[in-house]
Amino acid sequence: METNIATVTAKGQITIPKAIRQALGIQQKDRFLFVVEGEQMVVKPLRHRPLGELAHCQPLNRIPAMRQSAKPSSGNSENV
Repeated sequence: METNIATVTAKGQITIPKAIRQALGIQQKDRFLFVVEGEQMVVKPLRHRPLGELAHCQPLNRIPAMRQSAKPSSGNSENV
């Protein structure tokens, strides 16, 4: 297990030690998720874009059309 100590700056920033950056393949502009579990902080690299960012990728005017095409049939056997 790799362990290192980092100090929080006046701006609340922490430098991830080089050995950890290299071991995890962390690069400039990578994003992280911070999770508080009890009295511990877990930091997880985000390998994919967060769902909140993806919400703006699909034009809003296409969503209702997608819902209409997914309507279940009326149960009438003539439609089968």
